[in-house]
Amino acid sequence: MPLVDQRADGNWLRIEYAASERRACGLLTMAVSSYRYQTTRSDEPLRTRLVELARKGRASGIGGLQVLLRREGEHVNS
Repeated sequence: MPLVDQRADGNWLRIEYAASERRACGLLTMAVSSYRYQTTRSDEPLRTRLVELARKGRASGIGGLQVLLRREGEHVNS
């Protein structure tokens, strides 16, 4: 189960049963630190660029898009 789904389930448990954070995480076998985690990273510019490249049709698949990004100087998952 993805972490996002586990967080949603944890929130539901806490509200529905007035459970503590620790109890809800224990029932879901999830670390409290993972439950509390808030990302500071924004992938929006990268997503926008990937959509632009895909719409141009200059690449086939994610591998081709990654090659085009590398040519532009953007190194993702390397």
